[in-house]
Amino acid sequence: MMRSLYSGVAGLKTHQTKMDVIGNNIANVNTTSFKSQSITFSDLMYQTTQTASGATETKGGVNARQIGLGAKSGAINTAITSQGATQTTNNPFDIMITGESFFIVNNGNENLYTRDGSFYVDGAGNLAMQSNGYFVQGWVAQEDKETGEITINKNGGLSSLQIMSAANSTYSPASTTAALYSGNIDDHDKNLISDDGKTVTLEFYDNKGYLYTGKFTLKDTGYDHQFALTLTDIIDSDGKSIGPDLLKEITFGNVESPTRSQSFEKGTKYSIVLDASGENIAINAEGGDVKYKQVPLNGYLSDLMSTSSKSYSGILNTVYNVTDTDEKNYPADATYKIDDQTGELTIKYNKVDLAAADGWYATAKYTYKTNSSEKYFVDPATLEAYHIPDSTANSSASVFADTDFLSKVFGISDLYGSADYDYTYYNATTPPKMEIKRHVSVPQATSTNPGAYNKIATVGQYYTLDGTTTGKTVLQAAQDWVAAAPAGETRSLDQVFYSFNSADDNITLYVKNYEDVTKTETTGGSAVQADVNNLTTAFTDGSIDVSTGIETQDITDVLAYIDNQIAALNADNQTQEQNKIDAEADKTAQDTIMAEQQQIIDEKQAIIDNPASDPADVTQAEAERDAAQAIYDQAVLDKAAAQTAYDNAVAAITANDDKIANYNSAKKAAGEIQSAMTAKSLSVVTDVKETSITGTTGLMFSYEAQELGGAQALRDGTGAVITYSHQIEAEGELDTTKFTDTQPVQPKGVYVGASTFAKAYGLTSLTATITSGNNPYETLLGDAFGTNTNIPSLASGQEYTITFSNNTETLGYVSIAHSVTETAKGMSTGYSVSDNGDGTLNYTSETAYESVPVKGNIADLLTTAEGDNKGLLNKVYGITDEQADAYGIDGTYEINTSTGAINLTVGKHSVQLKFDAANGSLVSADTSDAGLVTMNFNQSIPGLEAFGYQQTAGDTTHNPGDVQFDFSTVTNYNTNGSSTIKAVKGDKKSLNTGRAVGEMNGVSISTDGQIYATYSNGQTKLLGQIASAEFANASGLSKEGDNLYASTLNSGEATIQDITTDGGYMNTGVLEMSNVDLSSQFTEMITTQRGFQANSRIITVSDTLLEELTNLKR
Repeated sequence: MMRSLYSGVAGLKTHQTKMDVIGNNIANVNTTSFKSQSITFSDLMYQTTQTASGATETKGGVNARQIGLGAKSGAINTAITSQGATQTTNNPFDIMITGESFFIVNNGNENLYTRDGSFYVDGAGNLAMQSNGYFVQGWVAQEDKETGEITINKNGGLSSLQIMSAANSTYSPASTTAALYSGNIDDHDKNLISDDGKTVTLEFYDNKGYLYTGKFTLKDTGYDHQFALTLTDIIDSDGKSIGPDLLKEITFGNVESPTRSQSFEKGTKYSIVLDASGENIAINAEGGDVKYKQVPLNGYLSDLMSTSSKSYSGILNTVYNVTDTDEKNYPADATYKIDDQTGELTIKYNKVDLAAADGWYATAKYTYKTNSSEKYFVDPATLEAYHIPDSTANSSASVFADTDFLSKVFGISDLYGSADYDYTYYNATTPPKMEIKRHVSVPQATSTNPGAYNKIATVGQYYTLDGTTTGKTVLQAAQDWVAAAPAGETRSLDQVFYSFNSADDNITLYVKNYEDVTKTETTGGSAVQADVNNLTTAFTDGSIDVSTGIETQDITDVLAYIDNQIAALNADNQTQEQNKIDAEADKTAQDTIMAEQQQIIDEKQAIIDNPASDPADVTQAEAERDAAQAIYDQAVLDKAAAQTAYDNAVAAITANDDKIANYNSAKKAAGEIQSAMTAKSLSVVTDVKETSITGTTGLMFSYEAQELGGAQALRDGTGAVITYSHQIEAEGELDTTKFTDTQPVQPKGVYVGASTFAKAYGLTSLTATITSGNNPYETLLGDAFGTNTNIPSLASGQEYTITFSNNTETLGYVSIAHSVTETAKGMSTGYSVSDNGDGTLNYTSETAYESVPVKGNIADLLTTAEGDNKGLLNKVYGITDEQADAYGIDGTYEINTSTGAINLTVGKHSVQLKFDAANGSLVSADTSDAGLVTMNFNQSIPGLEAFGYQQTAGDTTHNPGDVQFDFSTVTNYNTNGSSTIKAVKGDKKSLNTGRAVGEMNGVSISTDGQIYATYSNGQTKLLGQIASAEFANASGLSKEGDNLYASTLNSGEATIQDITTDGGYMNTGVLEMSNVDLSSQFTEMITTQRGFQANSRIITVSDTLLEELTNLKR
């Protein structure tokens, strides 16, 4: 009986232990890389009441009789090899192991093991665990100082991985030591046969990381399938050349090879003479040498100058001894003439007689007008003309200030200073005539209602304010008032207005006066102006007409309008405030919906992501998740709409408040004007503005304040305005018959200013040749320019050229020049001419070339050269410029002073490229059949130390400063006339490219745990490798907390290795999740609960039986 009690107790204990295991699993369901545990039971012991007996001949054997005494915990197993699900974090230092390996970390005393790959880089740059800071262990990369190779010794000991350090922060630069030319050279590429050739560029680095650009010129040669490539310059990163001094210390190709030179014999008709210095020779031609062919007998002098593009350029210097400096002194239009017998040269040109450096005299008085379709009165003798407007009448033009027009065209001599005139033009009369009226006017005036602003009508010139013919005119009276202004007061005619009473013929002049309305606020002028502007806007918006002044009713109306507007704006603000409240509530409601739906989405996603979920449950969960997502998305849109409504309400309130402030400002100004009008008993004010008065800042308005001199009579009999009329026909010898509607006069020339009746000169041409005497051009000079001291006096009998500019920048400027003919120049000794019979001459010299350096540059002997030895190579040695191109732009020559033979050598910056005529492949580059050419920078020269190969101790594979060029892939095919040849740094394997200094800009970890740093110069560097550990019995590891394990006797010692050894790998940006299966744990919980209940029942029943047994005693 007691045995069953103890068995039940044992069962309770074991099931309690199982619940502990289940509880721990569920608690760590979200623990990174947690491994779930399970427990197994075993029976405890047995009591044998009868042993087993064996079988005999007469009866069978009997089994033993044993009674169990309960259960115990058999074992607790860890599912350590079961892979957890993947959790994406996008953190580059979060690493997940796939496989059965472990990370190795060190706590300072011992190595521990973990599957938790949530790492970070600490302040010292070490890779460590985020949870406790333990250092991740691995192998540190080692760099060979000689070769630069970076390796990892996996047989060495483990250490912490410091991936952020001063040594790793930058990647050292390196010089470019190889270059690759590729692409195609097309024989028909026009760039190759041009003087400049085709430019090919190459970027490369020096050993300090500076980027340079080499400029190469590729040219076709006079030899088939052969080209020359020349280094012409090297440009630094600032766009500056390294300069010729450094460039000359660079060689391109095998400059010591004798195959780079070739000798040519001179022509048989030529002989050489060595001068005393031994450095120059003269080359003579038997029978003389034609130096210049087909030189025209006359033409522009510039064609003979050294700067000309003609084939006979430079003849002015070599034959006629005119220096380069003297050439520049001749004008561009200078001409020449050559005597066909003697060869004498006569030069003729125009000498500018004006002092101005640009050859033009600028005058502001006269401007140029050409091809005018306007109408003119023209004097045929002097070609003077006066422009007439097209209009037939103009009653307000102030255009007769030029009294010359009135006196010469109309003979009006009784002029009246600056008084205005009106005119009526009659174009139907013969000859044409104009009616001209002079009047006196007040610049600013009114009608009979003072305060209006109509223009004053014309009044009779003989009427005065005092009724006498010697009294003041209306204008003079107003001007006197302006002149009599007290000290400190400024007056102007703009303040004067008048009234005219036709009943009594009285004219009364008035002046406006301004009244100050002082503001009570101490505001500035800008605030006062704002009040005025806002009041003006209120008048306009309220359709209140104040064009003739602000009346009392206008103020009453505008104040009522302003009050109505402010009330409406305040009402709208209340509406907008409610809109804000409604929008805020809507936003809160949408936030609640979004939170509820997000919870549903997360719950359904957990079912979907759980591998143990039933497929039917997964399908239903996906549908419910999508429905929740749709509701969530709509809530996001509704919240955005609510936010927009809220923002619109805020904006409306702000705008309304601004309008209310403006209306209050206008109301303040209106109130101040109303108070002032009441105080002054005014019914109307005008011209409201702000101003600043000493001590106050206030609004100002004008009103009728005082009379000027009282009312005076204006008597004309009827009260009508009288005008003085002066009508006259065109007089003198003015050619008015030319003027008709169908044939307007079109003068060319200069005219005065921009006045309607401008005076002009009708010139037959913009350029004319004149002599001293009476003619229109000379008259124009005297009239328009004679007062200027820079204009020369015309010498008697001298011929002059006068030109008027039609250029936009110098419109109306004049130039005056006279012709100069120089004394004829004879030819230099040794030259003769022969007439070709076609208007040209040939020049022959006894000496073909007078002074030729024995050594020099081939370019100086080409037909395109600039110097005295131009064309020598072709003329004496029969070598064309194209053939000479084979030796490069920098090719050199040396002349044998005994035989006269010339030796041409490829320049030390040039190489020859030769191609197979049959298949277009490269035959050789310089002297290399393999297409390999070396450029060398002389590193012993300051400034070139960092270029090319940097030799280390014991390294003899390259010479210091070498850069190897590979031309092996360049071809010579037809590519439609366009060459595709290009150059890049590096070899065919893209190695030896060189690089700039690089700043670390990233770290990456590969699947085998190798850690690489990436740099801004495109380089990567191996920093180390994360080590992994495996165990013979991983389940035997001891859990140490913090997701850590320690090795035990039963787990075996850790095997340290590359994770890929057993097929495992690492992924970054993800973590391994717990492998706890909740559905399995809940099932185990149910069975454990039932087991616990059953064992409890054993105890209960056993207790009942014992109780019955004890009752027998009773």
